[in-house]
Amino acid sequence: VFKVNEKTGVIEGFRPGTGTLTLTVSKTQGSMNATCKVTVPETYSVYAHYTLDSQNNATVDNIDATIKELNEAVTVKHLDPVLVINTNEKSEKITIPTKLIEELKKLDGQLEMDLKLGAVLLEPVAVDDLDISGTTTGISFTQIPKETYPKFGDCFVYNISMLKDGAAVETKFDSTPAKIAIYHKPLAGEDITELRAAYVYGDGDAVKINKYSFNTEKGEGAVIIEAPHMSVFMFMFHDSEYISTAGINTTIAIVFLVIIVILAAGIAFFTFNENASEKLQNLFKRNNTKRPPMSPPGQDPYGYYQNNQFNGYGNNYNNYNNNNGNNNYR
Repeated sequence: VFKVNEKTGVIEGFRPGTGTLTLTVSKTQGSMNATCKVTVPETYSVYAHYTLDSQNNATVDNIDATIKELNEAVTVKHLDPVLVINTNEKSEKITIPTKLIEELKKLDGQLEMDLKLGAVLLEPVAVDDLDISGTTTGISFTQIPKETYPKFGDCFVYNISMLKDGAAVETKFDSTPAKIAIYHKPLAGEDITELRAAYVYGDGDAVKINKYSFNTEKGEGAVIIEAPHMSVFMFMFHDSEYISTAGINTTIAIVFLVIIVILAAGIAFFTFNENASEKLQNLFKRNNTKRPPMSPPGQDPYGYYQNNQFNGYGNNYNNYNNNNGNNNYR
């Protein structure tokens, strides 16, 4: 699984798995042993080289060397490659040559981007959803002043966009959502259990995000969001009447689907079953054995039903009159 370099003491992994590392210290008084587990993951991280401009925006370079290392992770180390672009929390924007993303797609690799305000992890299926029709792709991760949406009260708003040739492009992750970490140090009075997260749309409406949490593993904390698309994200530590629930309630959706299936089955049954269809039609036909509706006021009750519209009813009514001096209708 691994070995220890005799000169540097660095642990070098060979293949995925877990092994035991034993350290022995010997002295004249005796010896001491210590052990620990060493796990080699199934992925291998390749750290991309980049340069920063005057605004600390990062542009990945040294493309050929990075592609070579990604391929070696697959062919030599037999591990799944992860392209890591770590700006050490300096950049709000990363530009990546399309050639590098194309190679990452071929190798079914992951993409991890660490920026000033947060980090984004894309699984291989999510990487496939990236638009590589331009010469460069990338990401922009900026904060929007909370005064932009005063109705939500005390909140934190971020705009995260995938880029094509430097411009924001609509990006949806159909199969595997993007994992987004927004760095946040809890302020006085903020209760983590009251955390709420939502998407904010152009008109200022907000829809609740279903999967979010607060994680304290990275430094002073981060809001973790699983998003099916890039958008404007907002989180707060209180409820807001202006945030609606996303989508349709699952129970309502299931009931609606069942009703549709029943209706479709009923239509198909009566369409293809002649006897059932005939019986169904008869339910809506006028029953001649029953008394028809009365005539309009002021008109002869028998003559009215002898017209073409109610053909045959007038003759039937002649059978009912003058029985013991009463007009009996059955």
